[in-house]
Amino acid sequence: KLNLGVNVQNLGPSVAFINEDKADPLGRNVKAGVAWEPVTTKEFNLTVAADFNQSLVTDQFRTYHGGLELQYAEQVAGRIGYYSDPLGEIEDMTYGIGVNFKGFTVDWGSIPQAKNSDLGNVQKITIGYRF
Repeated sequence: KLNLGVNVQNLGPSVAFINEDKADPLGRNVKAGVAWEPVTTKEFNLTVAADFNQSLVTDQFRTYHGGLELQYAEQVAGRIGYYSDPLGEIEDMTYGIGVNFKGFTVDWGSIPQAKNSDLGNVQKITIGYRF
């Protein structure tokens, strides 16, 4: 199973707060992504995904992402990937896990920050429920 997507964000006029002569363009960008499920069985699913984000305001901003997800019995998933943002000086591995039980989901991920940052990786936790 192969999925492709393209998205153009923030179309519209520039934003002016006080002075119309100093209006700033919206952060317009285009994103393209692909996801492929090479293995789908009753117990295991493997998904390979990648996306690209390019600013339509400046040629300098672009990001790249790629990764794998291995899911067991639609309840537990492990993820590993790579994130690259040359302008933000971010290039590193990402990883995380997710648990799903009767519609209740908990996801945790580790996301890299700029190499010169003292913050280290951001630890993101998402809790949700699907009706």
